[in-house]
Amino acid sequence: MRRASAFNIRLGESPFFFVSDHAGKLFPESLGNLGLAQKDQERHIAYDLGIREVGSVLADRLKATLVEQNFSRLVIDCNRQPERKDIIPEISDGTIIPANLNLSKKERAWRHKKIFQPYHQKISELLEERISQKKPTFFVSLHSFTPKLKTDAFKRPWEIGLLFNHDAESASIFKEILFRKNDSLCIGENKPYSLDLEKEYTVPTHAGNRKISALEIEIRQDFLQSEKSFIFITELLYQSFIMMQKMLWR
Repeated sequence: MRRASAFNIRLGESPFFFVSDHAGKLFPESLGNLGLAQKDQERHIAYDLGIREVGSVLADRLKATLVEQNFSRLVIDCNRQPERKDIIPEISDGTIIPANLNLSKKERAWRHKKIFQPYHQKISELLEERISQKKPTFFVSLHSFTPKLKTDAFKRPWEIGLLFNHDAESASIFKEILFRKNDSLCIGENKPYSLDLEKEYTVPTHAGNRKISALEIEIRQDFLQSEKSFIFITELLYQSFIMMQKMLWR
């Protein structure tokens, strides 16, 4: 592996517990660049553009815990059920990933052991520690999404997506708060993706199984490209989390 941990951690005392499954874009040294052109290594297929910076701002301002994955989702997708074949994608938005083709069980197991497992083990350890200390916890998974897939003509209208499964109430509350702050937002409920229990791993496993309040937030990536829009969206989320904290933990 390159001289980087599978994940970064910053600890905080806030009830909010942030994770970023697709924050990083590193590749293990032994895998080179997976056979990808440089431009593809910088696309949304490799990582969630802008989400590392969003997580950093929110964790700092809210004094919250943040666990973020450092390696590219193309090496192994840390938000996929481990038994799924597409946890290591052979093709992503029309781009073939050469180094992911025809992998042996041993090669797949190596990526799981070195990247997927330690990341989720650390999240579990931190959550169990909070539970043992009876700390209130609200689990938030941070993601960003492309405005338009290369393989699809549809332009996604949602500016923010709120994904939920076991905790629809928290999504409803957070949506109401966002609208109070800015009623012109186009907010998707389980859009542009749904929190599919057969596919997604992080929220169902860590929050759903523990019956912890949770929300997955998707931010459209064009909102994170300019300084002005980045400040707008991070300030909006920060103020919304502050309001939610006051509502839930008075």
